[in-house]
Amino acid sequence: MLSLALPRDGRWLLQSERSPWGSLFSLRNMASDINVPALRGLKSRAYNNQYIGDILMGKRDDLIAKYADDLKNKCGMTPDMDLLTKVTIGCGPAIYNADASTVASSQPAELETVKNNFLMKKLGLKDGPELDSAISSVLETYGQSERNKYRAVVYYMLTKHFGKESVYG
Repeated sequence: MLSLALPRDGRWLLQSERSPWGSLFSLRNMASDINVPALRGLKSRAYNNQYIGDILMGKRDDLIAKYADDLKNKCGMTPDMDLLTKVTIGCGPAIYNADASTVASSQPAELETVKNNFLMKKLGLKDGPELDSAISSVLETYGQSERNKYRAVVYYMLTKHFGKESVYG
């Protein structure tokens, strides 16, 4: 029913198969059809030639600003915004999900997932005790009592800790 058109100005245009000339469904209908939580609740009115990427980009920018604030106020570091943006994009759609966007530091299985899927697979590090100590160090810097430890912030700090900024080059 819906398809993505070729990118125009670096943004994907969502089109209806019934209308290949670019007119879009109302945002409310698109939200239910493509299941994007960021678009739910918007009033149903047509946005002709409105790029869906602009709407999602605004939500992502808001989250990046929130992550930068956490790094500055809770972790005491000045964030490299380019790297933080790339790490956030690398997290994918998980940043929009309340549960997946945070790291449950009290659950050993979650910390093992961070180690295996991020440190070893994404950053290409070898398994060893230094990985566990780095995760502990980052979580201590973030604050053990801090309830919401955002995944993008933890990944950013781990990337900086190991000097692996080139992975996001």
